[in-house]
Amino acid sequence: MVAKWDVFFLHNCRYTQPSPKNKLIVIAYIEPSPHGFLINSKINDYLKNNPRLLPCEALISSSQHSFLKYDSYVDCRDIFAFLEGELVNPRGSISEKAKQTIITAARHCPVLENIHKKRILNL
Repeated sequence: MVAKWDVFFLHNCRYTQPSPKNKLIVIAYIEPSPHGFLINSKINDYLKNNPRLLPCEALISSSQHSFLKYDSYVDCRDIFAFLEGELVNPRGSISEKAKQTIITAARHCPVLENIHKKRILNL
């Protein structure tokens, strides 16, 4: 069963550009369907050059998450719907500290739609 704040490994994630690649994702809410953020190993150059989007990135520590090889970033600009059938390779759950960091990033992200913010924040 999929739960909020679970992390899954997706082989050839369909949401990565320009082509599918392996990705870790964190589930941010379940209803009406599981939605999650992509986890990246670094902040991409586009974000580095657009400071107004940097608050959308949530740093999560590898020391608190055994499934991470290195400190990583949850990209809260875009949230994606996943089918339960895609979420079959669990890796663990996000720490309490990381949850708060992700919630803060989602809350302050200027491009994340309000409907998703409300669902993440349970409003």
